[in-house]
Amino acid sequence: MSFTRALVCLSILFAVTGCSGGGGGNPSADATAQTAAPTPEPTPAPCAPVHEGNVAWTVTECGPLADGRVVTIQQNTLSDDGVAMGTRGVSKGRVTYTLTGIGWEMYPWPTDDIVFMILMGKGADNASEVNWHLLGNRYSATGDIEARLVTQRFDGVCIPEAIRYCEKKDWSMDQPKFEATRSYRIDCAWDSSASSGREAAGVADGKVYCDFTDVTDPANPTFIRNLTVPTSGGYPYLNYFEAGGNSSQRFQKTNVAATMTNFRFSIFE
Repeated sequence: MSFTRALVCLSILFAVTGCSGGGGGNPSADATAQTAAPTPEPTPAPCAPVHEGNVAWTVTECGPLADGRVVTIQQNTLSDDGVAMGTRGVSKGRVTYTLTGIGWEMYPWPTDDIVFMILMGKGADNASEVNWHLLGNRYSATGDIEARLVTQRFDGVCIPEAIRYCEKKDWSMDQPKFEATRSYRIDCAWDSSASSGREAAGVADGKVYCDFTDVTDPANPTFIRNLTVPTSGGYPYLNYFEAGGNSSQRFQKTNVAATMTNFRFSIFE
């Protein structure tokens, strides 16, 4: 059963249209009016460091996005320099953002999934679902918080081919065990041409990983945990991407009312 069934864009263009002065006008003033202001080059948002590599498309959102508000990216979303996502391949990319104000006690109890982030793609047939997503669960009244990274494919592609039910996952317990007074950076990257290291040596089964880091003190970040899984194939097209405390809304699940800042999403050549 598929995950969906089971479970910004700034384009600032400055243009000043010149106008002809009437008789007796000030020549220097007319010359100034007729000179169009240049379109500024896009500059990286200071809140989110540039993703290193051959970036083909990127969008930033400094925030804060409070109460679980999300960033949603679709094919019609414009990049920082005004280019639509379109039908470009999304088989290699990276997303980084910070969550603040999320505590383990905010997780639903009795247990239920919450979704922090999901990349929902269209598979090799441009129709079937392929995705990776980061979710969480709470397994006791006093904590036992799971973070789980999952990849799923329903397009008939799976590397290696011997695995027919194409779902892979990695998880940790209480790493992190979120505290509402702290800030956490989530940094995820994926590359379908890489090797996950979970299959035979040299097999390009793809890899997606997420690093969790405590950045409450920005001068002294503390790495917490990495999760890594194979993609088991590529992501030819984007259906949608969503990140933030209320990413669960698409699946009729609980909003975790955290605040998101310093968001950047990039697709690489």
